[in-house]
Amino acid sequence: MSLAILQNLRRQQQAKALLKSKREEARKRQTIPIKSTLGEEKKEKKSDHDEQNLAAARERSSTTWREVPILFLYGTETGNAKEICGLLVQEAKDAGHESTSYLSMRDYMTENGFEALKDEKIVVIVVSTTGQGDPPKNAEDFWRQMRRRKEIGWLKGLSFSILGLGDTNYADFCAMG
Repeated sequence: MSLAILQNLRRQQQAKALLKSKREEARKRQTIPIKSTLGEEKKEKKSDHDEQNLAAARERSSTTWREVPILFLYGTETGNAKEICGLLVQEAKDAGHESTSYLSMRDYMTENGFEALKDEKIVVIVVSTTGQGDPPKNAEDFWRQMRRRKEIGWLKGLSFSILGLGDTNYADFCAMG
């Protein structure tokens, strides 16, 4: 299951890169109508200068998914979510991912503050609920802050995945998620 999350994040990054590439190719193929001296319309390709600019832009945006930092956060009472999150971190590293951070939600907020979340690129959250679907102690403040945010789009540009763990025997299974 953890490999599926990483594969999903990788597919999202690849899809974004492919879409960007397709847009650049479409712009490159655009033609500009011009009138000849006989009044006929001809199609002229964009200049070599435009093509050089596109090539330079493509080179600058060639960051691979392995170079994009992934933040792994966990919330847990018994340690299950921490253990699973640790396995995800190891799988990311085994897959060649160069930059990962691994923290409890509480530690992230203490070290960075909640507002720093908007500056992250990829976040994977593993949280196990407790009792009647409540957040674990080390995720309570993070969860409260998230629920207080009302602005639409404040996390624009953030790719994320959430794995919620809980006991289906409870009526409010994973209620915090």
